[in-house]
Amino acid sequence: LIMYRFPISSMLFVALLVAVLIADAQGEKNRLPKPESESVKRAVKDIREAYAEDYNDAEQGTRNKHKLALKLNAAAEEENDGAVQFALLKEAIRLLSDAQQVEDLISTTEMMADRFKIDELKIKVYFLKKIASETKTKSSDRMTVDAMQRVADQAIAQDQYDKALELLSAVTSMGERTKDRKLVREYENIMATTQREAEQFQFVQDAQQ
Repeated sequence: LIMYRFPISSMLFVALLVAVLIADAQGEKNRLPKPESESVKRAVKDIREAYAEDYNDAEQGTRNKHKLALKLNAAAEEENDGAVQFALLKEAIRLLSDAQQVEDLISTTEMMADRFKIDELKIKVYFLKKIASETKTKSSDRMTVDAMQRVADQAIAQDQYDKALELLSAVTSMGERTKDRKLVREYENIMATTQREAEQFQFVQDAQQ
């Protein structure tokens, strides 16, 4: 009998990799299909009626929008009905976008993606671009930029260069609008690098076909 000895660190890495793959597979199995649009529409209507006073308050300013979004998030964590839970998170994401609360928007989208089979990146990109397009002042753009960079990195890690480039372009446009020349130069360079990586990735993909 021949015994092959592997470094403990290598064996530990393999064990951790297997555990991650098993966890990912189990997580995918536990995720629910996206509910039918009609059932979600009905749930949204019921939610707006149940929280009518909060929705009225939310019309008065972004702070109240943020407050209502967090309340809907908390309700979603306790909800067992799939359509209602999806509707609660959908409404929370919309309100967080209107309130320009990028960090809570990202975490809420991830909560939705943990529960339902949705395109997490597509939702993040759409709403982060919306927030960026509504950012008017230089002083308020740093948190948005940091969030967009993290999601762009997530897209690149998943080989979704088109989504990464969408976000990077939105950052550049935001910098131009807020007259942040340093930000524009920085992200023009990042875009150029990412575009080259995207072309190299596509070249490899084409060569494998």
